[in-house]
Amino acid sequence: MFELRVRLFANLKEIVGSPTLPLIFEIPPTPNEVIRRLISNTPELEKYLMKDGAFNERYKILAGSEEVPKEKFSEPISLKEISILPPVSGG
Repeated sequence: MFELRVRLFANLKEIVGSPTLPLIFEIPPTPNEVIRRLISNTPELEKYLMKDGAFNERYKILAGSEEVPKEKFSEPISLKEISILPPVSGG
């Protein structure tokens, strides 16, 4: 079993009701699998995390302190914690 801790911020944290969410997988998941599981557990997240059938690129996924580029969303995450960051507006 592989337990992944997902850290959520801003509106995502409010929707889920917690700043962290543990997810259990058989093997280390890909970012795509994590997104699908989050949406399966909390369908309201889909309108934020997905856009036109793909991950909403305004959000960022970090493994440790490194952003996971979209082209690596099909590669397993080896770390035990990821963060999903909301869009940041400039000012």
